[in-house]
Amino acid sequence: MNFELDDNLLAMLALHHIAQAGRQAADGREGSSRITELTDDENKANSTSEATSELEKMFDLDEKSSCYMAKGRYEEAYGIVKKQYKLGPSINFAPVLTRYFVSLVHTDRFEKADKIRSELISALTSNNDLSSQDFVKHADNLRMKGSSMESILFYQIASDLLETETLSGDITETAQRCSLGTKLAVTNLLGTQGISKNAIKRFVISHMQKVNDHLSRIKSIPKALLCLVRAICYHHTEQCLLQAGDFKAQESVLLKGVEVLRDGLGSKAEKHELYGAFLNNLGNTYMKINRPRDAARVLNEAVASIKKANYDTELERADCLAKAERALLSAQAMI
Repeated sequence: MNFELDDNLLAMLALHHIAQAGRQAADGREGSSRITELTDDENKANSTSEATSELEKMFDLDEKSSCYMAKGRYEEAYGIVKKQYKLGPSINFAPVLTRYFVSLVHTDRFEKADKIRSELISALTSNNDLSSQDFVKHADNLRMKGSSMESILFYQIASDLLETETLSGDITETAQRCSLGTKLAVTNLLGTQGISKNAIKRFVISHMQKVNDHLSRIKSIPKALLCLVRAICYHHTEQCLLQAGDFKAQESVLLKGVEVLRDGLGSKAEKHELYGAFLNNLGNTYMKINRPRDAARVLNEAVASIKKANYDTELERADCLAKAERALLSAQAMI
């Protein structure tokens, strides 16, 4: 199947997500647009795919542990799904493994989660009718239903498969780009998860390292585009760290975000709305760790950047500017 993510498409997607990230960075909201896009022909093919239909049927369950997880009652969900797991493989064992993995992540049982993830991959990939694209489509459906952690799991499985799939006998640039698309989909979703600090450190940071390693293997991405994609990744990572309350780690990631934009865009960096968002978030982080002088310095830079940045509307600029100026006043009051 021809599933291609060319430079122009990747550029449009990167710019779209950066625009969303810049607008939403101040209050931590995340966009959830699809990263990977299919052609019309591929969408038609997928809608009639028997393999995908089978995969969806396997997970079409109204199950009590899922209801508990939807309400954030992960320990109770863990207790239920652990008993189901002990019953052993059955026709619906894959969704049991999926729910077990999610409950283990949310309750910080990481060693067991790694084992269950491996079991799930073995169970699913033993079906030769299922391709990486079937897993991407399933992950898309899970995301649209609001099952974010489950969709993250299946995007990662798809990405793992794509890195080993061959086209005409060789691992191609197309497969690498497709794999990158699934990794970016995970990146986009991770910022929406209220997972623990330990889970952030275990999964988010390692995921971002995989994305950066993967980017370095795709040789034809222009430098400016590469920096924008990396900046997206840093934005989502710092939002996860903010949720986890790990402000020192968030500071480090924000500084990397500023650096990568400067490196890739040069003098145009401060005219990009994400640049001002990074500085604004960095200023707020400095206030949280009692560094008001540093906060005032970077917030002054944020205000200057926001005033000259390219926004879709003046209303968006005014909103971002008002938030940065309020934060600056707070920092100055703390000195």
